[in-house]
Amino acid sequence: MNRKLFELALDKTRPSDWDYFEELSSGFLASELPSLRTMASPSGDGGRDSELFSSDGSTYVAAQYSVSKDFDPKVMRTIKRLEESFDQIRVLIYCTNKQIGAKGDALKQKCLGKGISLDIRDKSWFLERYELDDNKYSCASQLVDVIARPLLESEAIIEKSRPALTSIESKAALTYLGMQWEDENTDKGLTKIAFESLVRAALRNTSSDNRMARKNVHEKVITFIPSSDPVEIEKNVDSALNKLNKKVIRHWTKEDEFCLTHDEVNRIQERVAETECEEVEFSNEVARLVENEREDSDHINDENIEEISNRILRIIDNYLIKSGESFASSVVNGDICLNDHNTLKNCIFSDINDFPSTEDYLVHFPDIALNVIARLLSSDLTAVKTVIPPLLASAKSRGFLGYSNCLGGTPPIAECGRTLL
Repeated sequence: MNRKLFELALDKTRPSDWDYFEELSSGFLASELPSLRTMASPSGDGGRDSELFSSDGSTYVAAQYSVSKDFDPKVMRTIKRLEESFDQIRVLIYCTNKQIGAKGDALKQKCLGKGISLDIRDKSWFLERYELDDNKYSCASQLVDVIARPLLESEAIIEKSRPALTSIESKAALTYLGMQWEDENTDKGLTKIAFESLVRAALRNTSSDNRMARKNVHEKVITFIPSSDPVEIEKNVDSALNKLNKKVIRHWTKEDEFCLTHDEVNRIQERVAETECEEVEFSNEVARLVENEREDSDHINDENIEEISNRILRIIDNYLIKSGESFASSVVNGDICLNDHNTLKNCIFSDINDFPSTEDYLVHFPDIALNVIARLLSSDLTAVKTVIPPLLASAKSRGFLGYSNCLGGTPPIAECGRTLL
């Protein structure tokens, strides 16, 4: 099982999935603590989901499993309940699917002040241990099967990607283009790489029981790049189908129908999972920078952070689509910078116009957005270098980000390829 699949499952576990996370946590802990006992019951668990068996009948070590975003108040509420029901508890193991790390240091000190040692086991703890034994691996695989795979088999992840694009087809095309370009290790021309990825995108929902005729593959790719010459598209699609045949697609010659191979479907799912995990990290970094702005501004409230973060993600996406090639050139030269401030400001103003709000922060939003984006591009975070839409990894190869303009209708795909190469 790919690590990114497990990471995606952890990231996408929601409060309504608490029972799946409880199974995962108790399974991981049981591998290390054989005396662990699950305490869930209809009448309530008294603040602990599990405890370690003690021969004297007292409870000294308790475990709490949570998918709550706000871990600090959640832990303190648990501590309060434990004090009321189990005043002999000295250790609380807190399992969460969130990334906490050093952010939990202050909370640990607060718990010590109440006479309880807090052991935080967060997302990193699970990711670092899922391959240590068969039990942990099995528990992780179960979470992947119930959380991650249904998402990957649907259009949910693609649908939410690329907020600057509106149609699912354009989002799928750009997603697959980015993944394909990042995966290529050859000197293959841009046009060949592009059409092979667009053919994959067209066939993304196919199987041996749900094949697609050649004519329909042509039509699907034409919807990705409607301004290009249909005859030229069909020629390049046929070339890509021949190239990919027996490698990543299966061809029923009599019916002239195609589908992705099972191995290719699994590979794509893993790549989509990797991309989505990087996007989550990227979004978290944006939210962190917005929180920093809140500390310097009286116009941002806690409830505004998510809305402001989403605005900035949309703006970055729009900016990169409108100034993709010039921005990509700076990436290729190893200097991530804003080459077109006017375009960025226009993207900010357009977002304010397209998504109006009555919140006070909006008056100050242009300055907030410029500050956050400037700090984001100077960040050393790996996700910043790999996630900027469609992927900064794509930009490393002669300005691929400029290619996203093709999805808007102009220039024609072949001409775009010649320009960038």
